[in-house]
Formats: sequence, structure tokens, C-alpha cells
Amino acid sequence: MKKFISIAAALATALTSTAMTAGAMFENIPSTRIWNDEFEMFDAMDSGKLITDVDGNGVFNIYDCFTLYSCTGTIESPKFKFEEYESEKDDTYSFADYDGSGKTDQSDAIHLIRYYIVRNKLSRKITLPSAYDSVSGQGSVSSDGNSAVSCHYIDISPGKKFSRELMVQADYLMAGYPVFCDMLESGEVNYDFNGDGRLFYDDINYLWVYVINSDNCAYMDFTADEAIPLPEEIYYPCQKASTYLRSENSITWIYEYALMYCFENYGADPEYLSNDYYESVFKGSGIYDFGNYAKQCYEEWLPKNEYLTFNGARFNREYLTFLKENSGENPIIPDTNGDGVLDVYDTFNTYIYMEDMYSAATAETTILPAAIWSFFTEKCDLNKNGLSGDLHDLDMLNLFVTENCTEEELYELFDNYQERLKNYIAELSEKTGRPAVKYKPEKYSSPVAMSDDTERTGDANADGIMDLSDTVLIMQSLANPDKYKLSAIGRFNADVNNTGDGITLMDAQSVQNRLLGLE
Repeated sequence: MKKFISIAAALATALTSTAMTAGAMFENIPSTRIWNDEFEMFDAMDSGKLITDVDGNGVFNIYDCFTLYSCTGTIESPKFKFEEYESEKDDTYSFADYDGSGKTDQSDAIHLIRYYIVRNKLSRKITLPSAYDSVSGQGSVSSDGNSAVSCHYIDISPGKKFSRELMVQADYLMAGYPVFCDMLESGEVNYDFNGDGRLFYDDINYLWVYVINSDNCAYMDFTADEAIPLPEEIYYPCQKASTYLRSENSITWIYEYALMYCFENYGADPEYLSNDYYESVFKGSGIYDFGNYAKQCYEEWLPKNEYLTFNGARFNREYLTFLKENSGENPIIPDTNGDGVLDVYDTFNTYIYMEDMYSAATAETTILPAAIWSFFTEKCDLNKNGLSGDLHDLDMLNLFVTENCTEEELYELFDNYQERLKNYIAELSEKTGRPAVKYKPEKYSSPVAMSDDTERTGDANADGIMDLSDTVLIMQSLANPDKYKLSAIGRFNADVNNTGDGITLMDAQSVQNRLLGLE
């Protein structure tokens, strides 16, 4: 029997004023952030089948990661020897070839760093370059600060290089929240932008406005000329914090970690998850939609709502199964409006319903016609998990629509897509007399300044491989650019179709075609 729950009821239950621990939302690193080959690799490290005690002192700690990273950083073909291991084992010490490439290199060191992050809570202390100051020119340090292993490398500042990599990987794994809290508590970073003596929701809104203004309102429904300027006494503290976290410490989750901190310390009163609240605190800032984003984050992190949970590895398996099952007779056709064809309107309906879910809309408040709403809530369990219209179903539906288009149909499908979507939303809103949920199609930024002659790999999430998760991320970045952002290299990699025109759903289709061997 299918499980039908009320999204609005779930959200209403969730939004209480009770403070909660960050661990309740951030207890585990999202599985989508762990690379596919690392699941088996990390299990082997846990069991001891793969050696992680690189420096041979009997324990695995951060200094093993530092040793391997330093030794592989400048050696072109690193068949390096660890002297302490050499006296015990008569081999070439290929034990650190975790990815099975045939050589031990920097990628293996990064896997070890990521394994440490996944299995250990980080602290600011070990992410500082000074934690590795006791390094000599010919070796690295053990946990007691003594030279443990001899390996030859030349690096002006190995500690700085390693700590930078550690922070980059922590950021990718979304595991930097404890570090962020340490930085707050020590005063290393100051989020008290309004000077009331604490980091509160108001301060995050100021930072949100600062960054959006700095990006010339690229993803908003208003122009830079219509932006609300921050007072000078707030502008410069925001600038300082943003620069320090993003540029100097590779922390990009500057809103999310701060929201976690507020949820943990102050609870999630519904007042703080509405645009009206921020408009009342800082006049004009309501149009920046931070209240809605805060609510989306809370709902996504809350484990009670299965509909808003996404798992990239599981999605890959589910979608491939769906394609296989639909290759025979009587395929399932996810026709959202029942008109007998899969076309651009099915993708429009999907995006609207997705926004409805995040906004806790109901059948009485949505702009979607009743039949379309019923399709999503009752007939859209494409992955057969008992939940009709969850995030997996919606992404599968969009991919399937493009999968069943000819090249000519695809060009027609995506011709002036964003403007047509806006017009469609306006038409539905006018018919129902209901306001549409806020939907902000991406206003494309300039393509990455790289040569068009450089091959585009399709690796949108920049994890080193091209798979279905890249297709999904491209689609998510277009459907919800505030939440899903492509990095600079990700945008470059993903621009595989009509290179130079920015990121479009045609790129997602092209990546999918490559995976299926059609290109």
C-alpha cells in the first residue's frame, strides 16, 4: 500500500520552537558526497584490508593523511619508500594505491583524507597550517610531533598546502560544521553583523543580501539596479566574513552552517522561516527570498520528510532499473497532464510541483490543476518506493522526458525554455487566482574563461567521473539554483552541448546520452 502523507502537516510538525542539536540534521555525511568507488574502499579501510597507518606508528590519524599527501604532491611517479616499513616488509609499498590505478599518487592521498573526514569529527585545530609546522624538509610528523617517515618532497609550505586540501574536501563532504563552530566560538570569524552580540537569523539574512548583491543579483527576479544596499556598518563585516570563509578557508556553506547553528541554539520558530520576518527587520530584503530558503533547508535536513530526501547513488540504480523496465511492452509513461504526449509542459509541471513541495503547498493552494496535482501525489511512484512524487520520482520524470525526445524535439523543447516557463506559471496563476510559489530560473553567468577547444568531460560535480549524478546536478542547478550551484570547473565540464552557450538542460541530455553510448 502506498504511503501518502501531507507535506504541509509534516512541515507544521517540524517547525517548532524547540532547539535541536545540529547532529539531528547533520549526523552523517550525505552519501551523495561520497564517491562511488569510496563505499567499498572505505569498508576495506575499516576492516584493515587496506592499510591506512601510513607512517607506521600503530595508529591512523590525520598525520597519516599529511604524510601521504606531502609525499605524493611533487613526485611524478611516486614509487616512494617508507623507511620504517621497508625494514619490516619486502615490497615496494604499493599498499597506498587505494584506487587500484597501479601507482600511488595524489588521488590516493585525497581518498585517505576523505576517509579520515568521513570517520572523524573535524576540529579547527587540525585544519590550521600550524598543526603541521614541525615538518622538516625531509619528512613528516607523527601524532607526537616527531619525525616518523622519510620521504622526499619539496614544498615551501606543506602544512598550508595540506590544510587547504583538507578544507576543500571537508567542504565538498559538507563536513565542516564543527570547524565553523570552532571558528565562531574562538572569535576567528564574526557573524554578528548587526552588533547585537550574537549570530542570529537576522545576521545570515544580511550576509545573504551581501553575496547576492555582489553577484549582481544573478539568480534573482530583480536586477542589480533594484537591489537593496546594505548599511556601511553591516556591509564591511559581511564582506570580511565572506572573503575569509570562502576565499581564505574554502568554506562555501556560509549560510547553511550558520543556519545549523541557529537551529541548534534558537530552534526553528516559523517566524524565522518566512520572508515577511526579514522584510520587517531589514526593509526591502523580503524580495531576496531568504526566509523561503531557510525553510527549505530545515525541511530538507529534517529526516521526517522522506519526500524531500535525495540519494545520488540510489537514484542511479533506480533510474537505470526504470529504463530497463520501460524498454519492453506496456511501458510506464509519466504523462503529468494526461494529454498523451511527453513534452515541455510535463517538465514545467514537475518543476512547479517540486517548488510546491519545498513551500509546503497543498491541493488548495497550488496553481497546478487538480488532475495534475493528483498525478504527482497518487500516480508518480516511478522508483516504486511507496512515495508518489518524491524528489527521485521528479528527477526521473524529467530525465525520461528528454530521453524520449528526438534531437529536433529537444531543440524545440528547450528553445527559450525559461521565458516559456515563466509565462506558463503566470497563466496557471491567473486561471486559479492563486499566487505562484517563487521560482527563479537561472540567469546564466558568463561561461568559464577556458578555451572552447578544451574537451568538456560532463563531470558537473567535479568528482573525477561522469555518471548520472552529473546529469541530476545539472538539472537541479537549473531548477533550484539557490540550493544547487555548479562550481566554476563544474560549469565548464557540464557545458558539453553547444559549448559556450552556458548550462542548459540540453547539457544534461547530452551527458545522459554519453552514459548510454548514444554520443
